[in-house]
Amino acid sequence: MPAVSSLRKPNATRKDALVHKALNKATQRSTHLRYQTGCVIVDRSGNVIASGCSHSSSHRLSELHSIHAEIHALGRGRYLDFTNCTAYIKTVARKSRNLVYSAPCITCAIALYNAGIETVIFSTGSMDDWCVHNVDWLIQEANLKTYPRRIK
Repeated sequence: MPAVSSLRKPNATRKDALVHKALNKATQRSTHLRYQTGCVIVDRSGNVIASGCSHSSSHRLSELHSIHAEIHALGRGRYLDFTNCTAYIKTVARKSRNLVYSAPCITCAIALYNAGIETVIFSTGSMDDWCVHNVDWLIQEANLKTYPRRIK
């Protein structure tokens, strides 16, 4: 299998290179049969604080259901504070190794919102085109009402 190509742009900073390296590792760990999805959660200073990948469930219908990368990343960092963090999501087709549109589903968007993550950056299918959105926007696109977060 060919390696996933680097997503680094010519003017990318060291922080961007580290994030994309972590995304590549998370994507390659994925055991999903069609699409390999990775999620990396980064704090304001650019440190990777949690990562996750999509993988098959160990329960009865494992061939039909999978754990989403966003939920896996939130679960791995369950004791951390995700306030004002950014989530990067990347999906690669397993056979062709092409980038695929990887906006989070509504369940993952709600989980990211409740965790305190402000911004989601996801691949749109081309190497240089990444989409940046607030989590609030993703939830509003699904016509769901959001309530103010509780302050801890």
